[in-house]
Formats: sequence, C-alpha cells, structure tokens
Amino acid sequence: MRSAISRVWLEQEVYRLGADVRLATYMEAGEVLAESPDVVIVATGSQPEELSALTQTADPAARIRIAPDARVLTSLDLVMNGAQDHGRTALVFDDVGHYEAIGCCEMLIDQGVEVTYVTRHLMFAPAMEATGRTQAALQRFHRSGKFRIITQSEIVSVDRGTAEVKPLFGMRAETIQADTAVLVVYRQSQSEIWHALRGRVPQLHIVGDALSARDIQPAIREAHLAARSIA
Repeated sequence: MRSAISRVWLEQEVYRLGADVRLATYMEAGEVLAESPDVVIVATGSQPEELSALTQTADPAARIRIAPDARVLTSLDLVMNGAQDHGRTALVFDDVGHYEAIGCCEMLIDQGVEVTYVTRHLMFAPAMEATGRTQAALQRFHRSGKFRIITQSEIVSVDRGTAEVKPLFGMRAETIQADTAVLVVYRQSQSEIWHALRGRVPQLHIVGDALSARDIQPAIREAHLAARSIA
C-alpha cells in the first residue's frame, strides 16, 4: 500500500512541477534531436530475447533445445496471458533469483497447476532471502501440495508436455512433466537509441535495464544520480 501511495504522490509531483509528459509516444534518435535537448536520460528498459537465442547464466554456451510444439513462455507472456489454460503441470526456470519467479509460481499454483521450480542457484529465490519473503512464499507453495524445487540445475530441452533438466555439475538428466515452461531469464537491453545519440547531445545518460538488465534498485539509483547531475 505504501509503495502505491508513493507512486501516486510522485506522479502528482511530476505534473505539479510542470513536466511535459507524453505517454504512449515512440521516438527515434532524429525525433529526440529535433527537441534540441540539453540533457537526455535514456531509460528504454529491456525485452525478452528470442526463444531460439536464450542463454543460461551458468552455461552460456549451451542452447536450450525447444521443440516447435512446446509451450514455452517468458514471465511477461505468462502475466499478459492471464488466466489462459496452462495445463496440469508447469516448469518455472529461474535464472535471476529475484521475486519474478516467485510471482510466476504463485500465479500458476493459484490456477491449480503443479509447479516444478528449477534454478541454477543454491536455493529458492536467493536475492529475496534477506527480506524474509521467500519463507512466506515457500510456506504457501508447499501447503498447496503442488510445488517442487530443483536447485543447481539447468534446462537441456523443452518438448511438448515435458522438459529435461540436469545438474550443473553432473551429466544425469531428469525428465519432468511440464505442459507449460516459463523461463525467467535476464532480458536484452534496448540501448539502440543511446548509441545513436552518443556525441550528438550535450549531456547523455543511460540508466536501468537499458544499460544492463538487473533489478530495479540499481535503476532507481542511476536515474537519481543522472537527474542530480543536471546543471
């Protein structure tokens, strides 16, 4: 609730201070330059990579073999698809270790889907451990009787209705049931406009996922420092 109130207050402040806000507006480098800006802060975020090009942090040289008829989604796809039928079983692969995968598991379990959580990490959502939110989530998930964890592992392949995973430091693969596979991986930065503007505006910054895909806290810090540097 507090964060929602903060967002409302920040939005009100932006308008109160007279900022020219343009929503749902696409701009290329030439359109940015036409505004004759003294300062440009690029915060264009990131997008999921093409499934055929997905890499895993623990084994970046390996490509996940995905069958043409396999049902494979990104976390964004899962959320946007809403209550679509995801079958009886699902795999959630967590390469990031933050809350994103927890939310995917929660959404699927709430829909009655049996979830197998697979991660390269030593434990479940390690980036959230200090907050205590992992313990609460695990309690909910295990109470459902529809949750299993496989750690220190990677995906070998995804087929229709199944997925093959193996330990990072072993060769014996395991086939698990997965009508749907949800891949929570690092996204590809959208920095094209920043490259196009380099050397063409007096002051240029790039922040957040546009610089490097990661969590929101570094993005907030970078944007804050960029704004404070404006003369």
